[in-house]
Amino acid sequence: MQLPMIGQRIAAELRTANLKSAGLKYAYYPAPAKVTDGPAALVFAGTGNADQMQEQIWHHEIRVQLMTPLSSAFALPAGINALEPLVMPIFDHFRPGSAARRLTVTGEQGQVTHCFPTRYEASQLLLYAGMEFAAILVYFDVKDHRFAGDA
Repeated sequence: MQLPMIGQRIAAELRTANLKSAGLKYAYYPAPAKVTDGPAALVFAGTGNADQMQEQIWHHEIRVQLMTPLSSAFALPAGINALEPLVMPIFDHFRPGSAARRLTVTGEQGQVTHCFPTRYEASQLLLYAGMEFAAILVYFDVKDHRFAGDA
């Protein structure tokens, strides 16, 4: 599975009903030019490497930025408090045995060997598109096998 599809499928998983009910309003891949409301999740490719044998064995670190815009510097604690309840439901959503864990989509081809969040960094202040955001960074480990030239 190519990197853009991995990003699209992680964003789609983050838009599911259980995460919306936990409070996540939006999930984007690719990242939009502007975010005006939150909590929102923006999916970014991070680091990656590939072992070269008959097939390529890819290991990706995908960064998901959970963000909510700040109206002032004094809004940072409230923004962080709005994001923290999302961490555990995201980890739970990508639990072993779930379709999310392999980024499987019914009726579509392709899946990964595994996809799951491994760590997070809370209490962040990020600048994105000229605006300040309270943020939590969630890092996903994604492993994929493919042959050169595969979609």
